[in-house]
Amino acid sequence: MSDKCVYGGKRKGERECPALGGMICSRCCGEHRGVEINCPPDCRYFKKHEEFQQTKHAESYRQTWAEKNQDLLEEENRELIEAIGVLETLIYYRYRDDTRLTDKKVINGLKGLENKFKTIELPGSPSEFTDFAHEELQPLLEKGRFSRELLKEAASRLITIAEDYTDDSRQLVQGVVGRIKEDYDLPAKDHESRTEEIESLITTPGQFNQGGPGPNR
Repeated sequence: MSDKCVYGGKRKGERECPALGGMICSRCCGEHRGVEINCPPDCRYFKKHEEFQQTKHAESYRQTWAEKNQDLLEEENRELIEAIGVLETLIYYRYRDDTRLTDKKVINGLKGLENKFKTIELPGSPSEFTDFAHEELQPLLEKGRFSRELLKEAASRLITIAEDYTDDSRQLVQGVVGRIKEDYDLPAKDHESRTEEIESLITTPGQFNQGGPGPNR
């Protein structure tokens, strides 16, 4: 049996890779996990790396958010801030379902979502994130929790943040996921429906008292 890296085939495999079913070298693991390699969430190397990167990028993402939306914070535009937060929460949930989520997929998905909420929807390429987010937002639209115009503006704002913050890999996803984990009181258990779970995160007292975009800031 070969002791070569199961991914690159050149270096010696040093750690077990549950995604590929063999031993992988630390270099290939570090460079390709979560992107080319579909790592399971419970892989200890993937989990440790992701948690580190999410913590690392959460604060810088939060700073970029505040810089791009200083007007919203000064005006305390609660509705639009909440709408942006819901879209960020959907990025978190999409990542939880698909740990290979990339910045490019999120940005393209947000552009598709912005297009869907226009008065006249223009032709565009299909996007898994667009379809996912649009489906999750439908119950909130039907309840009158948000308007299509408000969600279009929220998507536009988030696209501006995303395009400024991305490193063309996964920095945006890690920053958003890290911020959601730190700034929101995530439920210990899943609700019966994701809509209920999202609604439980929308409004938390003190959201605007500490000058940040998240409920606990």
